[in-house]
Amino acid sequence: MSEGKVSQWFRHFKDGQTNMRDEDRSGHKSVMHDNLVENVNNKTRENWQFPISELSVCFPQISHI
Repeated sequence: MSEGKVSQWFRHFKDGQTNMRDEDRSGHKSVMHDNLVENVNNKTRENWQFPISELSVCFPQISHI
């Protein structure tokens, strides 16, 4: 994670923003939603050695790039 990204998050939290999910904007919509987050968490709890490279196989809505 870059220092710039951490600094950006710090500024957002300092300004009172507590949710770092994508805000509505033009272009591609975010695929992240609570159900997907919960499913990924469950998958990693089932197998704590679950390789991150397999995310796009188990969850096709997550890009492999």
